[in-house]
Amino acid sequence: MSDARSLLAQALAEAQSSLEAVDTAALDIAAQLIASSPRCFAAGQGRSGHVARMFAMRLAQLGRRAHAVGESTTPAIAAGDLLVACSGSGETHTTCYQAQKARDVGATVMAATGRPDSSLAALASHVVRIPTAESEQLGASRYEHVLLIVLDTLAARVAAVLDIPADEIWGRHANLE
Repeated sequence: MSDARSLLAQALAEAQSSLEAVDTAALDIAAQLIASSPRCFAAGQGRSGHVARMFAMRLAQLGRRAHAVGESTTPAIAAGDLLVACSGSGETHTTCYQAQKARDVGATVMAATGRPDSSLAALASHVVRIPTAESEQLGASRYEHVLLIVLDTLAARVAAVLDIPADEIWGRHANLE
């Protein structure tokens, strides 16, 4: 049985290896897409969905009109909006269906996936590849760990593109916790 220190080291090593392979040019394009979209919707299922909701929250803290797909207050997506669809395999049926529906109404789809050759990537006009290899972690958590860091980095790039000061972001941070 592995001890906690070795499990932490393993998770860190896997994340670092994946993050070093991220295409930063793709992140810069994604930041421009988000900055120029009137509204951003984030979608995913399971653990990817949790990370997607965290991303929508971060975008809202930046002052962007952002929504997590499936929440009771999420409005209908429309032409010109952006859907950020997250799926490690790129084959999650619900996420692919949502991406197709978004395209059908004229929204732009951006995929955050480990598989740039997937069904989800084929539906997207822009793909941010989340580089992952086999994971030794419980539940193969590498994708979700890296996805969280990449999307938080993407939010930081959006803040830089839009020149949003930190105090403005903190002013929109949740205060009813």
